[in-house]
Amino acid sequence: MRNTYSRCVGSWKCLTLMFFWTIFSVVLPPSGTNADVPAAPVLTLYQFNGPLEIPYYNIDTFRKNGTSSPAGYLTQGSSVIPCVVVKDNQPLT
Repeated sequence: MRNTYSRCVGSWKCLTLMFFWTIFSVVLPPSGTNADVPAAPVLTLYQFNGPLEIPYYNIDTFRKNGTSSPAGYLTQGSSVIPCVVVKDNQPLT
């Protein structure tokens, strides 16, 4: 008993159609495949001969106490998106 697929395997018309469909789907992909994702620069944290963990701070606590009380720590090699923190129209750094 032959199934539907076995009828297409030996047919040169079917093979030609599958070949061109594959080529066109690669060369001209559907329009929905291009996502508009904004690129963001990524920074990897490293400190030469420094501690394994690098502190990060809460904005309000940093403004009051400085570097004395970090909010937490990131290990070296962590990927972050760099930014300048601005509060009351003044850069925090």
